Amino acid sequence: MRTLVVGIGGMTNGGKSTMSSSLHLRIPNSCIIAQDAFFKDDSVIAVDSNGFKQYDVLDALHMDRMMSKIESWRKDPGSFLASQSLRTQCSVGEEVFVLIVEGFLIFNYGPLNELMDKRYFLEIPYDVCKERRGSRVYTPPDMPGYFDGYVWPRYLKNRQEMEDMVSDIVFLDGLKSKEDLLDYVYGDVTMEIQSLMVTKMRTALCLWIVMAVLCPGEVKGHKGHGGDHHHGQGLDHDHGRDNDHGHRRDHEHRRDHNHGHHDPEPGDNGTKPVIQVCPWPWLLFPWGPGVRPTSSSSLVWASTAAY
Repeated sequence: MRTLVVGIGGMTNGGKSTMSSSLHLRIPNSCIIAQDAFFKDDSVIAVDSNGFKQYDVLDALHMDRMMSKIESWRKDPGSFLASQSLRTQCSVGEEVFVLIVEGFLIFNYGPLNELMDKRYFLEIPYDVCKERRGSRVYTPPDMPGYFDGYVWPRYLKNRQEMEDMVSDIVFLDGLKSKEDLLDYVYGDVTMEIQSLMVTKMRTALCLWIVMAVLCPGEVKGHKGHGGDHHHGQGLDHDHGRDNDHGHRRDHEHRRDHNHGHHDPEPGDNGTKPVIQVCPWPWLLFPWGPGVRPTSSSSLVWASTAAY
């Protein structure tokens, strides 16, 4: 199982909710957690010297409750989706679960920002933002002069704080068509999902090879003229062979390899380590092309160049 957290941030009326909802409909095994759902009660919202309610600050939000919900998703995405009446759309073990976090201050809150894998921020010009804000009805409604006296100045301050905290945000032009914006974000997120799936497949395949090929092929060596065996196969003993100097050897231990005979040098403990060569493609092994360890106690390496 893999997880991906996508942050959709932006200024007021920038198109965050539309983008998040559309993205959710396209991406299997996804869900949305919206920051707007965690505003504190109006009765406890602070008021500034101008009489404006201070809604556009982190203190106006139950960020602890929001983080608790996000942690619930992280612990068990499948159960979380079920609790939201959503169904997984892949076989068990093959899923990539995607959480879409949407809000105007999601990148300003450190603990939440650290969880993000992808970050997008929708922005629109002042005049368009003001027009859109004025066409919407809020509860409680905006006071006269609220946008210019509080909303816009606060947005500029929040944005500066955000840019000081985060450097890898993708800024999106909210004036572009919804379809173009969605296609871009969807394509980017889909590439990330595919990357996670490929990584998982490579890891699983590498582990399978290590378990199926590496471990059974391990040879620990032998000491002296003893009778150490490998997988129940005895070592051949040849008598009567003269060496180049005419001396007679009582015993000669030989081990056949795919590419000839191998007679390693003894180790410090009297054990002869065996170097094994692996022909598997380099991309399966992070330590290099065609290389694998021959013992869990002493790592001896050989490369495909030995062939």
